[in-house]
Amino acid sequence: MSDFRESVFLRRAEAGEKLEDVLVIDGHCHMGPYFGFHIPDNGIGAMVRVMDRVGIDTIIASPHVAIGPDFRLGNDLIAEAMRRYPKRVLGYAFLNPRYEDGVLAELERCVSLGMRQIKLHSSN
Repeated sequence: MSDFRESVFLRRAEAGEKLEDVLVIDGHCHMGPYFGFHIPDNGIGAMVRVMDRVGIDTIIASPHVAIGPDFRLGNDLIAEAMRRYPKRVLGYAFLNPRYEDGVLAELERCVSLGMRQIKLHSSN
């Protein structure tokens, strides 16, 4: 396999060309506001518009609110985004291992909502 620096995909991306003939998945995205810095147009609708503009087919995402304040609310928000954009958005089941009571039930709930990835984060 050729070196990435010599890749035709890299040359096309640097030229600003959408890679419409290639499946492009962004494997780590967050939606919604974040306490650390301003993110304009941070809802899923705006994210999908940007995905269309730059040629991203699918994202795997979780909401910022899940990082600390409320991982269950975050899971609800990403489940709604998955319902709105079923071919475009895959969600992480966001779990905080510090909350031992109910974390298994939350994982099972997330699986029932269609999530197939897990993100563990114990920020609080």
